[in-house]
Amino acid sequence: MSGLERNKILLKSHISERTLQFWIRQYLIKGIDGLLTKAKVGRPKILTKKHHNYIIDILDNPIKYKENHWTAIKLHGFLKEKFKFKASYQTLVRELHLLEYSLKQPRKMPANQDEELRMAFKNKLEILLSDERNEIWYADETGIEGDPNPRKRWVKKNQKPKIPYYGKHIRANVLGAICPSSGEISTLIFDYCDTETFQIFLNQIAEQTKKRSNKKRIILVLDNASWHKSSKINWHNITPIFLPPYSPDFNPIERLWLRFKKEFFTDFVAKTPKDLYNRICKAIRFYIDTPTLIMKTCKIRN
Repeated sequence: MSGLERNKILLKSHISERTLQFWIRQYLIKGIDGLLTKAKVGRPKILTKKHHNYIIDILDNPIKYKENHWTAIKLHGFLKEKFKFKASYQTLVRELHLLEYSLKQPRKMPANQDEELRMAFKNKLEILLSDERNEIWYADETGIEGDPNPRKRWVKKNQKPKIPYYGKHIRANVLGAICPSSGEISTLIFDYCDTETFQIFLNQIAEQTKKRSNKKRIILVLDNASWHKSSKINWHNITPIFLPPYSPDFNPIERLWLRFKKEFFTDFVAKTPKDLYNRICKAIRFYIDTPTLIMKTCKIRN
């Protein structure tokens, strides 16, 4: 190859002399295949598919490994001891997310649930939900304490955060019903619940849905409290559907109550019953004004 030809190659290819020399060496050694561009190989992954299978089996079957539950720290230590695991804790956490695992607080659930009744209710509810002529509401009661509900927070080491409380045992109860498909809510604040109080609440829901009841079948899902099943109850245009015993997880308003207390009553202290009442009213007005939030929070899960 003459000097002129070499310069033309460099000019047309926009490459350096060093790169051209490398190409020539590759061609002489491997032929035309030596000039093919290959994907660059980075550092091989520490965790292989085999590791993933181990991790999934360990997480899904803790009893098999003589554990009740796993935290990332505990899992990392176990893998390091039993399988000579060389990956760092941060790498393990990253891989757990890639495997679609996340850290969640288990919800307490009654041990004496009747699975047959629960399955029958679930099937019945799916049929009701599939019929557009039905408008399904979910009702429940919750208690609100005047003393604060502290939550974890970031503080400096050796500091002990404190929240004052008055210890007057101020308490109020809220009857609530929500329609997840529309985000509509109906509530009643009361001192204690009995048949008479529940009837007032039903009257309120009946009035609220009155204009739609000639086109829609209004269904109210609720638990088996004695005042829900009194023979004296006037259901108006409402059809009651009762949850299986010990099945609060089938009632989406439970999720709203958790949010309700977290967002409005964390660290809140009521000095008087009026303070608590005003705070509850503020929270209720917020959810009345944000139906999309109710729809998102109380979305029916399969």
